[in-house]
Formats: sequence, C-alpha cells, structure tokens
Amino acid sequence: MRASRLRRRCAAFNRLRRRLGFDRNQLRRRVDRLQWVAGLTLLLLYLVTAPAVTAVAVERVYANGIRAEHAQTREATGRTAERPRTHTDTVADSATAGVIAVAVSGLPFLSVYLIVRRRSDRHRQRSWDTAWAGLDRRHAA
Repeated sequence: MRASRLRRRCAAFNRLRRRLGFDRNQLRRRVDRLQWVAGLTLLLLYLVTAPAVTAVAVERVYANGIRAEHAQTREATGRTAERPRTHTDTVADSATAGVIAVAVSGLPFLSVYLIVRRRSDRHRQRSWDTAWAGLDRRHAA
C-alpha cells in the first residue's frame, strides 16, 4: 500500500517535470527550448525582484500610515466628521499594497513572455508551413 502510493507520487512528479520541460525530449525543437529558457529566466527574475519591490511598497505605505496615526493623535481639534486612523487601518493598507505590488511587479515579465511566446509561435508556424510544403513537393513528384 505504501509502495503504490509512493509510485503514484513519483509518476505524478515525473509527469509534472516533463510537462514543465525538464526533460531531454529529442522531439523538442530549438524554438521550443529557447521559449522555455526565456520563460524560466523571466520567472526567476520575477522571483528575485518581486520581494524587493513588495518590501519597498509595504514599508512606504506602513511608514505613511504610522505618520498619519501620529499626526491624528497630536491633532486635538475635536472634529468628529472623520474616523481617526487606527493601526489596523495601517496594517490593512500595507497588506493591500503588498498584494498589489506582487501583482504589478509581475506584469512586465508577463508582457515580455507573451511577446516571446507570440514570436515563437509565429516561427513555429513558418517552420511547419515550410516542412509541409517540402513534403507536398516530394509527394507530388
């Protein structure tokens, strides 16, 4: 029972590994490998830059929130039209800024990958058309 579960997990891992391109498949064309390398490189760049961008965004939003909290506690004007800023508001705004920073910092990398993919698809299509045309010429003769 334990061995069959382990075998299923290994098989699932191998399927995932092959699907993600980590194999030595001889049928992969050069354009496929280049697209895979470009995607992997962009993913790694995103994983390196996203935490830094997120940390800067969260730190700035948090610092501004703390300043606003302190300014409101010093301000004793007696106005009740606006609810005073709480620390919970500051933390919530910081978390929201972090989520937005993670999403937005990935957009340039996604855009570049989509351009690479589109060009790779065009190159693949031209290669297929050329190969089919050559096959048609051979069979027509």
